[in-house]
Amino acid sequence: MDKINEHYREAVKTIDNKFKLFDSSPKDCIKQVADVSRLSIQALLSDPDSAIILIAEKGHYDGQASHALSVMTLAQLLGKQAGLPEEALHVIGVGALLHDIGTLTFHSSIITNSNRNKFEESIYQSHCRIGFESALKAGSLTPAMIDILLHHHERYDGNGFPDQLKGEDIMLASRIVAIANYFDNLTNPKDKSTPLSPSEALSVMWSKQKGAFDNKLLQVFVRSMGVYPPGTLVQLTDNQIGVVIASSTFENPLRPQVLLYRRDIPRSQGIIIDLANEPTIKIVQPINAVSRSKAELDYLLPRRNISWFFSRRLR
Repeated sequence: MDKINEHYREAVKTIDNKFKLFDSSPKDCIKQVADVSRLSIQALLSDPDSAIILIAEKGHYDGQASHALSVMTLAQLLGKQAGLPEEALHVIGVGALLHDIGTLTFHSSIITNSNRNKFEESIYQSHCRIGFESALKAGSLTPAMIDILLHHHERYDGNGFPDQLKGEDIMLASRIVAIANYFDNLTNPKDKSTPLSPSEALSVMWSKQKGAFDNKLLQVFVRSMGVYPPGTLVQLTDNQIGVVIASSTFENPLRPQVLLYRRDIPRSQGIIIDLANEPTIKIVQPINAVSRSKAELDYLLPRRNISWFFSRRLR
């Protein structure tokens, strides 16, 4: 896990530093972002044992760069499972990483306020066009990449913004990023309200927001994340509790990798079990973080915010 966390920190720092320089050096920012996207695709496609890994260590950024990286990871996973070729995954990756650059100059109160008045909401919604126009000026981006910046808040039923596009009038790449972005916002709300667990977020999207997204893509996304997505707290048949830290394989959707809660063992040396190799142990049920002690949460989800990253399944 230490090596994975190190790679994640490097990626977040790269994105964070380049975002700060986007206005003055947009081409350099885009080049670095493209490199991050290519490395992510390499991890996703080159290794049949790749998985989505939970990033929950303290000390990581919890800002825009972290959100951008998670959205990229989730969107590229969805794109892969939807059967898209490598270059299309790269388009999605770059667009996902840059999707919120239009908010770079916004005051944090606009971004983190979930009860914006009409004026504040109009400012917030303007980030799509601001990002779109900035990307046009920067050059070096394909039309599909730029479209993601403009239309990642559009909804399949026509109730999104800024153009109220509907159905397949929304480009495929933008429909994919819309799903990934919404899911990450549910699990990591910008207003710091109570986050949903990954499994709760999938349930909300499937049961309450189904019409807002491309139904076929949403089905693929739910299957891709698995029954117990990384970040889900679980109770096992031996009464131990843990957190899913690596997604399950498609052959064993109920058997992800789990970090166990053990008071007698430092987290840095924690026990990780692969349920695919433990036939006598199963997940009984997901558990809500609200019902767990601070000590348990500090061990299993020390950062509280959840991020995702591609890597090999843990050995």
